[in-house]
Parts: sequence; C-alpha cells; structure tokens
Amino acid sequence: MTDLKPGVPDYIPQCSEALRKRGAPQDTIDRFAELWRSLRPHARNLPCPFCFASGYSGKLIAMREKGGIKSVRCKICKKEIVVQQAF
Repeated sequence: MTDLKPGVPDYIPQCSEALRKRGAPQDTIDRFAELWRSLRPHARNLPCPFCFASGYSGKLIAMREKGGIKSVRCKICKKEIVVQQAF
C-alpha cells in the first residue's frame, strides 16, 4: 500500500487520523502522506502533521514508551500522536 523506505516508520495512518480528528481537509492529509513517503531512508527529521497543516515545519521525536504505548511529539507545537498501543 505505501512505498516507504527502510528505516522510515509507517506513521501515515496515525498521522492521517490525527489530522482528520482536527478537521484537516483530505487534500492536506493526502499531501502530508505524500511528503512522508518521500522521506529519505533513515531520515532523522520526521515531519509533524499538525505543523505541516499549518504551514510550518515541525519535527517529531519519539517519546519514552509508557505502559505499552509508543508516541511521538513535535518539537515545535508540542502535540503528541500515539503511534502504537499494546492491547
């Protein structure tokens, strides 16, 4: 389905859902997914979907796993996205 490079995590579904919940237009979500797929292998800077939707360039960083929940947080806007949950 997605053509991601080695080392780039597939956070497109989680980021897309986060944007959708905040009312982002589908065009913005699609453009963000396109940007994510264009990342270089082992990219150091992962783009923040919220900053992207607002015209900025935030960078996601991994947070410490807590209770089986993995999340990323933007260095700029400080918003957090859960990327994996243990059920």
